[in-house]
Amino acid sequence: HPIEDIDKIMEVLDKDKSGDIDESEWVQHVKKLPKLYKAMETDLDKDYGVLQSFRTPEDQLAKCMGAIQRLKRELGANQAERQAMGLPLLTDDRKAKIEEEMRSRKNHCKQWRAMGISPSPGYCVFNQIDADHSKKLSRPKMERCLKAVITAYGNKFEIEPLDEIMNIMDED
Repeated sequence: HPIEDIDKIMEVLDKDKSGDIDESEWVQHVKKLPKLYKAMETDLDKDYGVLQSFRTPEDQLAKCMGAIQRLKRELGANQAERQAMGLPLLTDDRKAKIEEEMRSRKNHCKQWRAMGISPSPGYCVFNQIDADHSKKLSRPKMERCLKAVITAYGNKFEIEPLDEIMNIMDED
């Protein structure tokens, strides 16, 4: 979606000409930029209330690490596991593509880490729990996660009961 140029965006949004757009200016005037508004509306993840294409560097690093884990699982899955996960047969060509994708993503991760960026725990843990890549965390997945945390850390941290966690996290 081609959007308005930055000069037009600033002219419309920065009504007090301060050089900054405050929340009030944004909310009151963003709809006056129909191309920008349409692009954001199209990109909005309606389940999470965030733009799908915008992530912080920490989020990007975590998502990249999650993709590496998903690719590792795909590469290591036997044919029965592949079938259960809905994956295609592992041909030599597919294996080469997975390995190339992993190399590329590992290089991206190294670059972000070299800049001092740490991965976002939210995305990292979500990706780790969401082993089947369904983009949803069921109660059994959460139970498995809590059991692992409790096994690893014992009573070092106080963790909310699972029912409370599910009620808070699963608002819809």
